[in-house]
Amino acid sequence: MGADQATTGNARQVDVQGMILNNGLLAGIAFGLAALFGRPTPWTLLQKGAPWPVQAALGAVIGLFMGASVVVVVYGVPAFRREISRLLGRADLRGLNPLWFSLCAGVGEEALFRGALQPLLGLGVSSLVFTAAHFQTGGFRSMNPMKAVYAMLVFLASLALGTIYARLGLLAAVVTHAVVDIVCLTALRNR
Repeated sequence: MGADQATTGNARQVDVQGMILNNGLLAGIAFGLAALFGRPTPWTLLQKGAPWPVQAALGAVIGLFMGASVVVVVYGVPAFRREISRLLGRADLRGLNPLWFSLCAGVGEEALFRGALQPLLGLGVSSLVFTAAHFQTGGFRSMNPMKAVYAMLVFLASLALGTIYARLGLLAAVVTHAVVDIVCLTALRNR
């Protein structure tokens, strides 16, 4: 989940308006890349694949499964739980914020990484770029074993999202991404 940061006192918090702006910018970059390279826009790609109701339903089911799997891994390994809680602890998870963060990340990141970059770079390279884009959120500047596991999970999730995009469509990838984030952020908030 990418995010802009806002300074509140001495604490850095993920800001909902910044998140909307950040992921709107990602979607704009996706449309720009599509225009630059003569590729279909993410909007055009939304029209391809399985019918929208099928994409939405399968995306929700796959997202619930993936999100629950991540929660089991995170909360099953105490050291990983502490690391993830510390990394994502900056986010303001009150109220509907997990929903807004998740929808923004689902739309913006999938438009860019699946809708624009994957057709240009392929699944593997676009997944590496997706993982690198989570550099700040993952705190990869100071790598440790738990952050390496997090980076691996982000990469594997990107591979899964890319496969969902290729087989079902862009909307399925957007819904899956958003649901995974909703499940994970809500579980983190409740802990």
